[in-house]
Amino acid sequence: MEEKRSRAKTPHDPATPPAQSASELKGAALYLRWLGMLCTVMALFCLGVFAIGYKEPSFGRIATLIALIVASAACLRLSRRT
Repeated sequence: MEEKRSRAKTPHDPATPPAQSASELKGAALYLRWLGMLCTVMALFCLGVFAIGYKEPSFGRIATLIALIVASAACLRLSRRT
């Protein structure tokens, strides 16, 4: 009769995420910070377009502005956690 063995998680086990090096984590944080700043600049540009009257605010433009603000906050928060 075979013994039942408890299966230990190994690096090759698909249930275990691969180990990340410190440089990969630093790169991810840098990328998220850059992406958050890009979203901030695009949101400010959108506000500038509304402020000078080049385009009138519409539902789609306001939704885009809100999405950029939320994405900027999320990316900058994630960059600090990584």
